[in-house]
Amino acid sequence: MNRYFLSFLLFAALSFKAGAQQTFFVYIESEAREPFYVLINGKINYSSSIHGFLTIPQMPNGIYDAEVGFVKGKYPEQHFALSIKNQDLGYTLRKLKDNSFDLMNLQTFTTIAPIASANTIQPTTKLEETTPSFTNKLKQSPKCIIATDEDYSLLHKQMERATTEQGMIATAEATFAQRCFSVEEVKNLSKLIPSDKNKLAFFLAARQSIYDDNNFGTLESQLNDQTIKKQFRNTL
Repeated sequence: MNRYFLSFLLFAALSFKAGAQQTFFVYIESEAREPFYVLINGKINYSSSIHGFLTIPQMPNGIYDAEVGFVKGKYPEQHFALSIKNQDLGYTLRKLKDNSFDLMNLQTFTTIAPIASANTIQPTTKLEETTPSFTNKLKQSPKCIIATDEDYSLLHKQMERATTEQGMIATAEATFAQRCFSVEEVKNLSKLIPSDKNKLAFFLAARQSIYDDNNFGTLESQLNDQTIKKQFRNTL
């Protein structure tokens, strides 16, 4: 219970907002501290941190199909009906004995059981103009081996030892073929590359191995040259 209480305090801190709001967020933490991803209405992908913490921002009121999946398909995918009603929400993702999961509300301690079929959920809010197809999966769903802190440190050292920027990118590409990294980690690694032209090449080389691809656009902040920035935007 103490851990749940601490989790609730963390959620409460995230929940603090001043004034009226039109959209809300959903915070989900893995009880086992394992990485996972959530596919909203079969379209929008959000990935947790390596330690299993995730926040889904800007959710209007409505009912959503939330498909929870795991790295390398470790457990069966789970579908939950999330109902947003004028408030932020926080949940703990808990593994049950039969390898299914439920979501425990961090405020009320009530639980949401998984839905047997996503087709039973009728979304009331569309995140895109097209009708969601719950069987479609994003090409970049994070079913890969997520890099550990040691993997990141090793790649950082290897890039530092490279004698050219092209050498740094080639070194990174070899690791990207085996491990997935977060946008924040890619951002920090890119600071080793001085030129904007090669930073852009580095970002594009990393993209297929970024497990929180929804944050990819934030890498633009690392670029200064307006022409290169425009080229980056054209890749989004």
